[in-house]
Amino acid sequence: MRNMGLNRKKCNFIAVLFLIGILLCCGCVSQAPTETGATCTISINCETALDKTTMINADLLDLLPKDGWILEPVQIAFQEGDSVFDVLMHTVREYNIHMEYVDTPIYDSAYIEGINNLYKFDAGAHSGWMYRVNGDFPNYGCSGYSVADGDIIEWIYTCDLGNDVGNDNAERMQ
Repeated sequence: MRNMGLNRKKCNFIAVLFLIGILLCCGCVSQAPTETGATCTISINCETALDKTTMINADLLDLLPKDGWILEPVQIAFQEGDSVFDVLMHTVREYNIHMEYVDTPIYDSAYIEGINNLYKFDAGAHSGWMYRVNGDFPNYGCSGYSVADGDIIEWIYTCDLGNDVGNDNAERMQ
């Protein structure tokens, strides 16, 4: 009788392993993503807010970096299919930087409300976070922009709808 219990345990163990193998082959259980070897550069800057110190709450001023760099350019590995938002999420977690966002279903994207406790409207009615990739400001949300190997992603705080950070599209957006 004792051997029968041991055999039953072995059979159950083998059955569970077999089932896990089938699920993995079918794609029913997600596997950990694999590195593609692709990297991009990302930075976070709020230099423009330093020019608006009279508008910003005094408690917040102590949190702003004196040179404007929340995160100087760093190289980050990413997975194939990652968006600018995915890279930002990974980066702020890795570097322990506070960030808040909301999902905007109407645009099928995330909207970055604040980074490092600096939020939209903190430096005026036209202030908030924008992103630039390889020198261009995409005309759509950060969740919709797929990152390519070698991309340079810049998160920039604007105080004037992008006019103060070189967004040529800013005039058309007003």
